Order: sequence, then structure tokens, then C-alpha cells
Amino acid sequence: MRLVAIVLLAFAPVVAAQEDADVRALLVRLESREPRQRATAAKALASLGDGPVSAALRKALSDPSPDVRHAAACTLARRGEGDGGVFAVLTASARSDDWHARWEACIALGKMGGAAAAAVDLLVSLLADEDPLVSREAAIALCRIGLQDRKVVGPLVIALDQGAGDRDALLLCLVRLSRLDAVRWLAREARTDKHGFAGDARRRLRELEPCADTLVALFDTDPKRRALACDQLPKECLAYLVAAIEDREAFVRRAAIRRISVFGEGARPAAAALVRALVDPDLETRIHARLGLQKAGFVALVDAIRVSPKGEARLAHPLESIANDDETLAAVAAVLGKDVDTLRKEIAAASK
Repeated sequence: MRLVAIVLLAFAPVVAAQEDADVRALLVRLESREPRQRATAAKALASLGDGPVSAALRKALSDPSPDVRHAAACTLARRGEGDGGVFAVLTASARSDDWHARWEACIALGKMGGAAAAAVDLLVSLLADEDPLVSREAAIALCRIGLQDRKVVGPLVIALDQGAGDRDALLLCLVRLSRLDAVRWLAREARTDKHGFAGDARRRLRELEPCADTLVALFDTDPKRRALACDQLPKECLAYLVAAIEDREAFVRRAAIRRISVFGEGARPAAAALVRALVDPDLETRIHARLGLQKAGFVALVDAIRVSPKGEARLAHPLESIANDDETLAAVAAVLGKDVDTLRKEIAAASK
């Protein structure tokens, strides 16, 4: 090992000198009169040099050739030096008629991560791009940007429903952004075989969740099957039971809450959903929600919230224990018809 280290140290100056020579040569090519030469040099500088290289690439962002501007922006993004100027060039490239430019732009926007959040609408439109490579990289870029909201999730589901783009990439992105929506889509496909994908859909469901077969029933069109599925789901699938509390059928909502109640304090992550169910239009569902909260250990919370027979809620007394639980606090504020900050201030004032 010492001998290897000595050899590497001996060659280090040679390697560094060669790299400097390569950088100088590429910087010269970046000033070429030929746009293709400038674009090639900009791409080759992705992993070479530092200050002078960055400065030259930024200068190239204003090059008269769109190919050179594109190459410089992609290179700066790969080097982790994306900014407003880089973003402007990349979004222009993503609208190009050239599929290769769109593809590279999607990759580079993904490299920018959250700094490319303003490109979400554009990337969503590229999910249905005629070229599957572009669609794939658009989906991956959305994952890397990481916006977990309906603005991204909805179009991903639509693209899957329409059979547009790269299905594997779309599913991967959907799993990362909204596991619930991914499982719902796979369960529906496993049941209906709408896209000739039923076998793979079941396999992927089993890879994602241990209760795959029951989940297929949970998202069935028959409410009786959905209710029966609730009775069979284990605690590991609590998130799907929470989703079932929003079911349009009251007896399915009740089945979900009854099952959640069985988990006792293991159901604490479902507190916000149970709080919202306290004002459910169905009286029996409201009763089950109160019992579920009590079994989960939220006795004080249940005592603090008073619900009239008409489903109107009020806070009998401020509850300090939820002041730092943002999700539950938001749910309580929603059922009370109050702003979260107002409720937080009321609780803080009462605790003094």
C-alpha cells in the first residue's frame, strides 16, 4: 500500500499538469469562431477546472449560438453552479424542437434540484413528451426537485392513465412523491388491467407493501369490498386506512376508523385524520372518531373539543399538548373554522 501511495504521489504533479493543459486547450476552443467547437468545449469542461472555467462558461451563457448557450448551461448545472442565468437557458432548451436538447435540459434541471422549482409546470408538460427519454428525465427531474403536492402528483397520474411517456420513470417518481397515489394507481391497474399491466402492477404492489392483495380491494369500486378490506389491513398499512377515512361512503369511513382504533397508541399518526372525522356528516362516524382518539391516547384532546349534534365544533378549553404538533393543530383549527396561527396564540395565551 505504501508503494502504491508513493507512486500516486509521484504522478500527481504530472496528472495535475495534464489537467491544466486540457483546461487551457478547452478554454481556447470555447473562443472558437465555430459554434460546434464552442459547444463541444463547454460540455467537456463539466468536471475540469474551477474559477476561470466557471467564468468562461458564464460568459458562454450569452453566446449568439443557442447550442453553445445550452451546452454551457448544462455544464454549469452539472458542476452544481446553476443560477438564474442557467435556469433561463435550460427552460428555453426544454421548449426546443430538438428532442436531444429537451432531454439534456431535463437532466440539468434535475441537477439543480429545488433551485429549479419554477420549472415544475414545464417539466409536467414534458411528462407526455413524444420522446420517452425526455418523458423519463422530466419525471426524474420532478423527483429531484421534490415538490410533494397535487400540482405534480395529479399530472403524473394523468400521464400514467393516458399511457404517455416512460411508465417506469413515471411510477418511480409517483412512488417517491406520493406513495398513496402510486399504490392507488397500481391497485386499480391490477384490478382492471386497463393498460395490459395487471400482472406487473400486482408484482410492484407486493414490492411496495406487504398487504398488496388487500389494497387492491381497498381501492375497489364496490364499497362493500372497501369496507371488508379495512377490517383486514395491518398497522403497517395505517396510511391507507387514514385515506379511507375520506371515503364517500359513511360505512367505509366507519370501518376504517374502527380498524384504526384497534391499534391503540399505534394509531397516533392518524390523529389529524381522526380529528377531522369529529365533524363528519355521519353521527356514527363522529362517535367512532372520538373513541379512536381516546384509544390512541388523545383523551384530553377529545375532552377539549365539543361537537354539537349538527356536527359543529368548538374548543371547550385551549389544549397546550397539541401546540407543537403542526398536523394535529391544523386539523383542530380546520374543524373549529379557525386560522392555525390564531388557535396557536389562543393556546399560548391560556397556558400563561
